[in-house]
Amino acid sequence: MINTRKDEVRVKGKQDLKKKKKKKKQRKMVIKRIELCIELMKIGMEFVVVVAEAVQIVMRQHLNHRAPPPPPLLRHGLLPYTASYPSPFLFGFLP
Repeated sequence: MINTRKDEVRVKGKQDLKKKKKKKKQRKMVIKRIELCIELMKIGMEFVVVVAEAVQIVMRQHLNHRAPPPPPLLRHGLLPYTASYPSPFLFGFLP
């Protein structure tokens, strides 16, 4: 009976060690997932900044190169719209 008791304690101790190792491994995985989420957020924020800067550059170029206002006759609709006059609503091709 004493031997079986010691064997039970040994088995229980091994099971406890396995549980501790499993919990430690799970904690490491959670930490890795959090680190991955942080890195993805950094990449996403960097992407948003780059896109915002690109939009700002395009808008600045558009404002610097926009067409003059249409002649008064076209503004009042007295003459039909001609294709030779560029539309002020088009951005054109991006660089």
